[in-house]
Amino acid sequence: MKHDSDPLHARPSSGEAPFGVEEIFFSRTDERGVIAAFNAVFLRIAGYAADEILNAPHRIIRHDDMPKAVFWLLWHTIKAGKPIGAYVKNRAKDGLYYWVFAVVTPVEGGYLSVRLKPTSAMLAVVEAEYAALREMEKRDNLTPEDSARRLLARLAALGFPSYANFQAFALAGELVQRDQATGRAADRRIAGMVRLLKSVSDIHEGKAAVSEYFSRVMLMPINMRIVAARIERAGGPISTISDNYRMMSAEVIANLEAFTKGEGLAGAILDQRPEEHGLFVLCAARVMAEARAAFAAESARLGPVDVVAEGRLLAQIEARYDRIAHEAMQHSSVVAAKLLRDAEVLRRSILGLDSIRIMCRVESGRLTRHYAGLGSIISNLDEFHARLEQLLDEIATAAQHVAADADAVLGAWERG
Repeated sequence: MKHDSDPLHARPSSGEAPFGVEEIFFSRTDERGVIAAFNAVFLRIAGYAADEILNAPHRIIRHDDMPKAVFWLLWHTIKAGKPIGAYVKNRAKDGLYYWVFAVVTPVEGGYLSVRLKPTSAMLAVVEAEYAALREMEKRDNLTPEDSARRLLARLAALGFPSYANFQAFALAGELVQRDQATGRAADRRIAGMVRLLKSVSDIHEGKAAVSEYFSRVMLMPINMRIVAARIERAGGPISTISDNYRMMSAEVIANLEAFTKGEGLAGAILDQRPEEHGLFVLCAARVMAEARAAFAAESARLGPVDVVAEGRLLAQIEARYDRIAHEAMQHSSVVAAKLLRDAEVLRRSILGLDSIRIMCRVESGRLTRHYAGLGSIISNLDEFHARLEQLLDEIATAAQHVAADADAVLGAWERG
């Protein structure tokens, strides 16, 4: 199966193997990683004949530039029964290389991988990170697991708190670029879920800031009590205000813990991050649909592969992932509403503290002498309450965006 007469597929003597942005390729292996099925695009880009690739180990196309970390993460994930997406540099039979974004899915009896050509700006970032990590592996003799830890640390430094977060945004970005390059209309569901995931990230950052800020203010009643002991007799107004602030803080702390830890329904999405999985599997469903269509169109050239059976398998995965993503959006809408209610409960409990803060300012103004320590505490309380109100507003706005985007995505689903 040669394409030398086709200038689009003519192979250079070195460098990158020809691979069109509109193309997509497929392979399936058994549990040991032995190739059991493939499509024609895979054969052409890898440069192998069908009888050479069938029953060959999938590592036959592994490139030495790939860090061990990626394959450790890949096998760790799919052996746990979960899909994964990764940038992978492969080596063709004639020594040419080609980059793919691979979506690998566990299936009965093995694993299925669908790959597309990466064209987003993320590829350049990944190339540099992989090269640096591969160098560290060789220099420091890293184990695959140690290398994976370093990769995850680098992703966190780049703004991706987890690999699940990275793969969701990366695959969505690749599909957006793919649609632009091929003239396809933007996928409204993917766009809506990307916006939703960014809003959820804002919520997590806001929740962490609220917790950090409130831990600082809890020292203030103690400091207020110390100052009160210097300026008034026991049971004076400042001491009473300090005690009241401390007691009312207990209610705020209870509401804060529920809010920041995400108890119940809110925790299901905000702490376990199923919205990341929802975006990833929605994109994966798109990839499976395109692979199925491409597979059917090239079936005459596949020889030993049962095209009908492989197409049916792709369709099953597509339907399952589409359903999971739809359920994630429905859940997001419900969770966003609960988050707004929780934020309002927290806001009301903080208003009680706010009234005590004002009383403290009034009592301070009645003192005949100026006490610097008390003035500093009141100023800190003023700053804290203003900042906390701002954080809660930001969280509420992000939650409103989550609800709106979830509803918009669900609407796009209904419209097909």
